[in-house]
Amino acid sequence: MLPQISYLQFHIVFLLPATLVLAASAMAIRPEGNSVRSNDRGHIYWLVVVALMLVALLYTTPWDNYLIARGVWEYGEGRVLRTVGHAPIEEYLFILVQPLMTAFWLAQLPLREGWPNVSQQLRPVPRLIGCTTGVLVGCIGLYCLQGLDTFYLGAILVWAAPVLTLQWTVGPCQLLYHYRVVLFGTLVPTIYLWGADRVAIAVGIWTLADTYTTGITLAGLPIEEAIFFFVTNLFVVQGLILYRWVITRWA
Repeated sequence: MLPQISYLQFHIVFLLPATLVLAASAMAIRPEGNSVRSNDRGHIYWLVVVALMLVALLYTTPWDNYLIARGVWEYGEGRVLRTVGHAPIEEYLFILVQPLMTAFWLAQLPLREGWPNVSQQLRPVPRLIGCTTGVLVGCIGLYCLQGLDTFYLGAILVWAAPVLTLQWTVGPCQLLYHYRVVLFGTLVPTIYLWGADRVAIAVGIWTLADTYTTGITLAGLPIEEAIFFFVTNLFVVQGLILYRWVITRWA
């Protein structure tokens, strides 16, 4: 029989140690040469991280509360401290901690030297492709919302589309130029959170409703959850790389 673990204990076991280790590593080890923290002008990077955390909280809270109220997922009895709105306070903490973890990890990765030249940055075609791709994500999401078993997937894609469209329209060349850091910076925390989420579902901290999910899994993890953690970490990584580009231009 699996042990009963509360949502707070989940934070203590999975999020707190990982965040502390990444924080210590980020402070102790700075990559040689170019990085998202290079020339950050007095810890501006960390101020931007805090701003991203607050934006994530404000952007995700209404969406999160709506899906809980709709019954897309629910929490095990006695697993949460208390709720604010429809979401437990541990959920809000998760929304804040995840971008912080990813930012600590990203801070240790070296970027390629330089950026695309001005003529490449101003080309309209990459921006058009980026914008179109982001809009397409939203359209697929709207289509998925029409079915019950694809409702959660559609909700994720519609929620993600505005952010992806903005990032892929503003800086497609910059993100492609640093695609290795985008991928590596996104996948490592994503895979870790996939494992943590898989455990949380297995021990009953939260349960996804069969009605609103496709039933497709990735190593036992619902595909919707896998996509959610991937896109949320992608938001953070792309946002911080674009911040670094803006700082470079100002400098």
